Amino acid sequence: MSQKQTRFLTNRNLSDLNPLIAGEEICAPGHSFGPAVRAYTLLHYVISGKGVLYTDGHAYPVTAGQVFCILPGQVTTYTADENDPWHYRWIGFDGKLSADFFRLPPVFDCPEQF
Repeated sequence: MSQKQTRFLTNRNLSDLNPLIAGEEICAPGHSFGPAVRAYTLLHYVISGKGVLYTDGHAYPVTAGQVFCILPGQVTTYTADENDPWHYRWIGFDGKLSADFFRLPPVFDCPEQF
């Protein structure tokens, strides 16, 4: 059984980076979300465990200490590992600077938690 906390943030309509949603989930083995499309940028930081991000016809393995990035309009599904399910935190945002995230790979290392 997954444990999930979602916080919908007050939309302050900030022009550069405007936080919209944040949360944390400790996933059950094999827990999956998607396919889904979002209208905002969404970053997940994996605290522990592992899983797979599926997008654009590719499967991207993700492990603890990595971030996976979901871009507006992108169809994604992500699934927790059956033996070592992930625990992650996420934040979703929009704004002018969120377009810069299109330059990032779908999965990248992040040395510190956020």
